[in-house]
Amino acid sequence: MANTVRLDQDYPDISKSQDLYARATGLIPAYTQTLAKGPTQYVDGVAPKFLQRAKGSHVWDVDGNEYIDFNMAIGPISLGYAYPVVDEAIRRQLDDGITFSLVHPLEVEVAELVREVIP
Repeated sequence: MANTVRLDQDYPDISKSQDLYARATGLIPAYTQTLAKGPTQYVDGVAPKFLQRAKGSHVWDVDGNEYIDFNMAIGPISLGYAYPVVDEAIRRQLDDGITFSLVHPLEVEVAELVREVIP
C-alpha cells in the first residue's frame, strides 16, 4: 500500500483578523510596533493576525479561535498569560502608576533579585 499525504484545508475562520489587517494597511507601518510579532511573519490567509486575549499558554484570536502560544509572546512569557500572582502585583502597582519620568525603586529591587540569580 502506497503512502499518502493529505493536506488539511480545514483552516479556522479568520475573517475578523483579515478585516483588522485591511484597516491597518497604510495606517500602521509594518502593521505593528514590534516586527517580531508582525502578521507578515506567518502564512497569509491561514494564520490569524490579531489576538484578543490570553490565559496560561493559550491565546484567542479576534475571531474566537483558540491556539497554544508556542511563541510565548515572542519569548518573555515564562509563567503564561494572566498568571494570578503577577496580575495581582500589577493591579496593586497601578494605583501608584506604571510609567515614570525618573527611576522607580522597583527597578533596583528587580536588579538585586536578578543579581542573586545570576551572580
